Amino acid sequence: MTFSGNFPLLDTIHNPADIRSLSKDQLKPLADEVREYLTHTVSISG
Repeated sequence: MTFSGNFPLLDTIHNPADIRSLSKDQLKPLADEVREYLTHTVSISG
């Protein structure tokens, strides 16, 4: 999944192991990207 570089951490996630390999410091930014991605997607699809 790519959105022209708006989600750099989310773009690196392809399976659960990718999430497990992130540091604790990267989890909050990842959660922020997931939240932004979902908000963006739902705002388009309704």
